Amino acid sequence: MRVTNRSTYEALKTQLGNLTESLSEANTVITTGKRINKLSDDPTGVSQVVDLRSLLKNLSQLDQNISTGKLWLNAEESSLTSIKDLSLEMKNLTVKMRNDTYNASQRKTESERVNGIIKQIANLANATVKGQYIFGGAKTGVPPIVLDDETIPTKATYNGNNTSFSVKIGQSNDVPVGLIGKDTFWQDYITVDSTNNKVDFTEEIVDGHNISDLNAGDGVNLESTTLEVKNYGALIHGTPKGAFEPLRFLWTGNDSWKVENDPGYDLPEEIVGTADGFNVDLNNDGATDIAVTLDKPAAKVNGWVEFDIFPGKRTLTATIPDGQYKAEVLSEKIGQAMTETSQTSGYGIEYKVAYDNTEKKFNFKDDGSYAGFIGFNLLWGTGENIGKSIGPDLGFNVEDVNCALATSDEDVELFKIDATNNSIDFEEFYDGGLSSGELNATIASGTYSNISELNTAIEKAMRDASQIGGNRITYKASYDKNNKR
Repeated sequence: MRVTNRSTYEALKTQLGNLTESLSEANTVITTGKRINKLSDDPTGVSQVVDLRSLLKNLSQLDQNISTGKLWLNAEESSLTSIKDLSLEMKNLTVKMRNDTYNASQRKTESERVNGIIKQIANLANATVKGQYIFGGAKTGVPPIVLDDETIPTKATYNGNNTSFSVKIGQSNDVPVGLIGKDTFWQDYITVDSTNNKVDFTEEIVDGHNISDLNAGDGVNLESTTLEVKNYGALIHGTPKGAFEPLRFLWTGNDSWKVENDPGYDLPEEIVGTADGFNVDLNNDGATDIAVTLDKPAAKVNGWVEFDIFPGKRTLTATIPDGQYKAEVLSEKIGQAMTETSQTSGYGIEYKVAYDNTEKKFNFKDDGSYAGFIGFNLLWGTGENIGKSIGPDLGFNVEDVNCALATSDEDVELFKIDATNNSIDFEEFYDGGLSSGELNATIASGTYSNISELNTAIEKAMRDASQIGGNRITYKASYDKNNKR
């Protein structure tokens, strides 16, 4: 086949053009420093470049997110550390104020310091990073903690939401860095430990003294032993724990019981009795004051029966088990601790403590089963363990609380007693809720300039009325000079 000169020329021209284009492309690569300068240079490579650029942009944003997250975490740690220190300072102040050596003026000064600390804590809880509130959850544009009063704050309200503020640290990974103030600053439990596990309280019954801790042994069966107090008025000397041994009677085997540990009744060395029991005349008036009956006779000589005689008012301390409790559970624990203490060292009263979710308050009461029970006092202000009291954690002021005291509603002044004002109408209730009906006490007429005389007259009038138609209750009247009641 013959190849013409023209064909050869055209082929050389094409090759030269290609070389020129390649040279131009090489110059462009050298000049720009880029292998791909337009889509046609490498369509596949261009796609990879776009992906790499997007990845680099995402990495830059993630780096910024991580830096922001670190700022939030550092700010939260700093605020919480300061809040912890302030909380400890406030707790120490409240413990100091429980001391009865503090007067009203000192307590007022310290309470102002506490109010100041509360406001500092609120400010720390409203801390921000780059204008965003860090304790409001994902609601970062408004202060999460709002006090009801800037001067004397009594309540804080949460104004954030319940979703954590998060930052993206990966293609599909979000990490929460913001805290929810409601979870951080509001706790639904109370921690009880050696610093706040005590309840000091008193119990008071109608009569001056009562019987407790009946015991028997050495041939006398306790379960078959019963004791009945015929005359509470004769119980004038007590055998308090730690001061005297219990009053004890030992079977002689010869129609008598030997008396030991007489606390002051001048009982004979032996009293008449049988193996089936004995009667005790405490005031030597010929009448039985205490009757002891044995359903199973004393089996041997020196078998014994003993019991305590204790004052009508006892001061007790209940210890709450350590732990973290929600309010409802803590209520039960306190009630159980007080009941167990009363059964061991008091009158055997069963206590009920409840938490009112609406009012956010704890309520104390007894079950009402003890017929001669007057009431109990919670010694939040004067108890031996005031520095370890659970009272402040339950929302009580550092003051004693009388749980069974009728207080008049209006201020009064002493006045003359005559036919126009000498009557007190009242009502008593028997076991089971049966009413005595209306009783009327008549106070002896006269001018009472001495408050103790008037108290005595009122007590006598009510006691006399009770003996005639009621439960034979002994009443106690008192006058509050400060409140004139």
